[in-house]
Amino acid sequence: MSRISVVMPIYNAAEFLRESIDDIRKQTFTDWELICVNDGSTDECGQILEEYANADSRIKVFSQVNQGGAVARNLGLTKSSSDYILFLDADDHFEEDMFEILINELDENPTDVLIFAGDCFDYSTGKVRNGTWLLDEKYLSDEYMSGNYIKKSKKSEILYRITNTTVWNKVFNRYFLINNNIMSQGANAADCLYMVMLALAMADRISVCNKTLIHYRENVPTGQIANVCRNPLGSLEAAIAIRERFQKEGLFPEYEKAYINYVVKFIMNRLKRMGIGIAQQILYTELYMNGFEDIGIFPSNLEILEDENLRAECHKLLYTDYIDYIYEFNNYLKKMINPSGAIYYLPENLPDNVKIGVYGAGNVGKSYFAYLLNSNKHTLIGWFDRKYAECGYPVENPTKLVDRDFDIVIIAIEMATAANSIKNDLIKLGVEESKIFWAEPKAF
Repeated sequence: MSRISVVMPIYNAAEFLRESIDDIRKQTFTDWELICVNDGSTDECGQILEEYANADSRIKVFSQVNQGGAVARNLGLTKSSSDYILFLDADDHFEEDMFEILINELDENPTDVLIFAGDCFDYSTGKVRNGTWLLDEKYLSDEYMSGNYIKKSKKSEILYRITNTTVWNKVFNRYFLINNNIMSQGANAADCLYMVMLALAMADRISVCNKTLIHYRENVPTGQIANVCRNPLGSLEAAIAIRERFQKEGLFPEYEKAYINYVVKFIMNRLKRMGIGIAQQILYTELYMNGFEDIGIFPSNLEILEDENLRAECHKLLYTDYIDYIYEFNNYLKKMINPSGAIYYLPENLPDNVKIGVYGAGNVGKSYFAYLLNSNKHTLIGWFDRKYAECGYPVENPTKLVDRDFDIVIIAIEMATAANSIKNDLIKLGVEESKIFWAEPKAF
């Protein structure tokens, strides 16, 4: 039996799969098993996995029809046999002494869950940013820690602040997960939320390793991350299931405040990321009607939310239906258009009654976006740009486009050469060439 099992869900990650598996094979600590679950990949992943399994007996491959990363992780957990288990993604990069450091920490400080640090690098821009959301150093002082362990007296206070519900920067005691029936929810848009929140709350001991051991590759076109619009109610359903399990386990009195603050922020972030469209309308309406009540939020107890802005957002949602919300949001977006820049007509030769996505967040994109928000002829499905992180909401990651239901993507760029480059990028993402549209913008 190996000391550590690594479960890796894999879906159409052929571009990065060799690099990720090689990082594991190069580990200075060698007593591991890698359980690869091919989640219905349609690219070369199957051949690559077969090649590695034949070359290294520590690599085991299982296959399933495409059901999502959560189902793949659950399958991997049932096939594992080690003391500890680590869930890694097939497109990330790992330090070569990662396992050695983790096992040494676990031997010195046995625990149910070990949280470690990481950072992220942008697939599109190559920029690296610190992963404070993976491990927040401000909670590593003696006030909150006893050696490498989180103090039990401080656990409910910092549990969902010191880290988030990402699964791949945590090592779990396998027996702890199995004995407590802690698994992912299955094909759910918030699959890690349930598993990690429950594990952190039920863990008797949680330790921390403040070393950057994993490098998360973000904005990958073929990533395993489920699109939030695919299951609009996934985050709410997960939050309700967590509340029910907390109540069953007698955990709710101790963790109610931490639970509510985390899941409400999580759900409201999902709502914003969806952008204007049917998915957002479904989640918003459910929250407005009774969803907040299902997770324990009422007009009378909004003070439990510590973030004033979040409290104000929830208060507005409780008293504002979706039509009024869209009206206010449209007014905000109109103000966002740069009044000193040129304003551009929407292309004249667009067909009527089509679903349109806009690519480009400059003045052309802002103009097109504002027109489409107020159009009776077309349906706007989203606004996208490679520099979405710099632009901020509501501009989205272009990788989300391929999971949207659309008829046309308008490239909102002035220069034809730049538009052609973007067109090639969109085709690489999987957008059909016939659905990509560009016309030289005409200004007022």
